[in-house]
Amino acid sequence: MALGWPTIQGLDYGFSSLVVNADPIPFPIIGLKDVSRSQNLKPGNARGVSAQIQSRSRGVYEAKLSLTFYKSAYVGFLKLIAAAAANQGLGYLEAEFDFTLSYEELAPGLTSDYALGCRLVGDSEQHSEEGGVLVTKIELEPKQLNIAGLSPLALSLFPAIPGS
Repeated sequence: MALGWPTIQGLDYGFSSLVVNADPIPFPIIGLKDVSRSQNLKPGNARGVSAQIQSRSRGVYEAKLSLTFYKSAYVGFLKLIAAAAANQGLGYLEAEFDFTLSYEELAPGLTSDYALGCRLVGDSEQHSEEGGVLVTKIELEPKQLNIAGLSPLALSLFPAIPGS
């Protein structure tokens, strides 16, 4: 299978290609300045009396998602998340939500990443006198990230999402 590369006017995904949705909110999230994600699977290593690794465990999977909002957009987002959490009898730091990050451009087409079972684990603000728009960064801890709909683990609580 050959890897395709955008050829129509050199278009590729950019920040303006991104549409972010959260499952309790019926419309796309706007007012974002930055979106970052990471995931890793860190195996436990067995060395015995050797300097080299003799075997490995499957490992511990960790995923992270952070969103940086403009302050006014964050307040609106937080009110919606808090209301959805309250409907479950939870506070907004206790509830889990799924996020979909979709990217679309003419040449490469549509692809979506899924942050599944996310829990808001922190937020931070730092305000200065520089005259910029105030921002709030939130840290989310997903149970799993399915990049382009693909599950990173063979034995997963969350299977791949077809057609992503």
